[in-house]
Amino acid sequence: MATASNLTPRCRLFFAYSAEKRTFAIVTKHTLNNQIHHNQIKKTLTLALLSAAMLFAACTKEPDTTSTTDGNNPNTPATIAEQILGKWMLAEQNGQPVFTNEKVVFTFISESLAYESTSRANYTETDDKWANHLQCNVSIFGDTVILTAHPNKRVTLIDSLFIDEITPTSIHASHKHITRIDDTDTDLSDNDVRWDKVPIDYQQAILGLWEGHIASGNSGYDDGELHRWQYNNDGTFIYWRLDGDQWVDDVNDMAEYLVDGSLLCTRWTNIDDPTEKREWWEIASISTDGIMNWKALRQGENNTLDTVTFRMTRVQ
Repeated sequence: MATASNLTPRCRLFFAYSAEKRTFAIVTKHTLNNQIHHNQIKKTLTLALLSAAMLFAACTKEPDTTSTTDGNNPNTPATIAEQILGKWMLAEQNGQPVFTNEKVVFTFISESLAYESTSRANYTETDDKWANHLQCNVSIFGDTVILTAHPNKRVTLIDSLFIDEITPTSIHASHKHITRIDDTDTDLSDNDVRWDKVPIDYQQAILGLWEGHIASGNSGYDDGELHRWQYNNDGTFIYWRLDGDQWVDDVNDMAEYLVDGSLLCTRWTNIDDPTEKREWWEIASISTDGIMNWKALRQGENNTLDTVTFRMTRVQ
């Protein structure tokens, strides 16, 4: 009778395993060797198939395009989504500086949400072109950023930025704009643009009562006299004029303003004239001691570029 001492090492291992399972069948060396040989063939075939599968996978693996650390392409979608966050103002169009009355501010909150602020002179009854932090849906595809907004039920605004370069301070891109009224595309434009990062938002700092007048140039609405403006938190303002020694607010019927970053836009109608009027400024600074400076780039006579400035002091 075979025992653990007179079996070959292979048989001894198998016998011990069988004894542990309380199975006392005797396995001959020949039977065991046949089983081992069979198992070795299966193992060899399995390893060969596994090696072939790994080789096939290595040869057919697609390059990883989801990496966000591709040093050869700084404009990957993930990088754009991160770098575009913040406030940007249109600064240059087709190599020329943009007039203040044509400025637009985009504020990117996330890769799917942004806000737009602008005021345009060529407004219509259907599209008043007055956007005070208008909500935009954002989609990013490669180096393309698409913003879609709905100022009212009839109008859709579509802005597509095909980014050539984005840095911490500027964006260089091709900018295509479409205004869609009902099912008709109007107000189409396609320009090479530069957007500059806006480091300061004066939306809260402007609140309160201010006094001043145009310091240089011609705004079109300046009479050379001191005036006062009270900027309210609800987006309205009160215009005060001096009547003798009394300040009165008997001029405007409607008066609204918006501040986004450094862009300041106003619109109003007078009590004796329902025609809407608009004006545009950039806030250059608001100091802690109550001095506010404005500037504006305007188109002068003979298509010259005129810089107008405005200085105001806070009324305590």
